[in-house]
Amino acid sequence: MVLVSHLGRPKGKRIKRYSLKPVAKRLERLLGKPVPVIGDFLRTSDKKRVISLKPGEVAMLENIRFYPEEERNDPQFSKKLAELADVYVNDAFGTDHRVHCSTVGVTQLLPKAAGLLLLKEVEMISRLTNKPKRPFVAIIGGAKAETKITLIDHLLEMADHLVNWKGSREHVL
Repeated sequence: MVLVSHLGRPKGKRIKRYSLKPVAKRLERLLGKPVPVIGDFLRTSDKKRVISLKPGEVAMLENIRFYPEEERNDPQFSKKLAELADVYVNDAFGTDHRVHCSTVGVTQLLPKAAGLLLLKEVEMISRLTNKPKRPFVAIIGGAKAETKITLIDHLLEMADHLVNWKGSREHVL
């Protein structure tokens, strides 16, 4: 299994504080097995490490946002990423809307599926939006509010209250 993820917004630069090495260490403790971090899967030696994984082994690619091609959804980069896998499973609802190589580009090149966590989140949201219990309070947050305008408009129509959460401060709309 090859895990691909991101941390922060390093904007295509390798910044140590955004490394996934601490994440892999925690995963090692949870799984009880080594989870090597592949530093640069574009290098032949690191690509061979990924391809040579045996059944049951897990490796994690270093922060995918260290590559500027990722956020541009570069087709050649998507192809190189897809060469590491037989199937693509997305389990990250929070990034599923982004048009990046790791969320869109590879899905055009590999058989794909939704992961169990993603399915659970979709089921929960469907249940909440189809038959919400009243009072229905929607809490939104995160960066780039402009990307959420359609969602906010929809929530304003169905929610009794909408809360915009910004760190430790909240603003009721």
